[in-house]
Amino acid sequence: MSEFQHYQFGVDAPLTDGQLAEIRALTTRARLTGHSFVNTYGWGGFKGDPQVLVQTHYDAYLYFVNWGTRQVIMSWSTVALPLDVTETYCVGDSAFSREGGGYVLITLSSDPEDEVEDFHDLFDSDEEGADRGEQWLLSIARSRH
Repeated sequence: MSEFQHYQFGVDAPLTDGQLAEIRALTTRARLTGHSFVNTYGWGGFKGDPQVLVQTHYDAYLYFVNWGTRQVIMSWSTVALPLDVTETYCVGDSAFSREGGGYVLITLSSDPEDEVEDFHDLFDSDEEGADRGEQWLLSIARSRH
């Protein structure tokens, strides 16, 4: 099986033209809008740092690959969610929180040893023809509100 990496970023308030240009400088292939970034790589990967981009541009991030790794990063203002609160819950290897730029970022990761056999089925269209892969981050990011 070939390598398969899927990246999504999302933001509540639209990015400016300048911010979009900064993101476009990192990748020419991603589908960018003022509110989202979506790209699937079959060879190579994204050159940006997701932790930095969630701190500076986006509110949420989703990443998964065909060998099973999954990662979600979400941010909240430090006023809405203080770091000392998140550190109480982010313990172990799969949950991490940090503060930067006035935001608290929570990173959740899983890295199973087993390959996901039906990985490509995750990208099938739903009954209305919409790409299910682009709906995942939207449904996860709702937990921020």
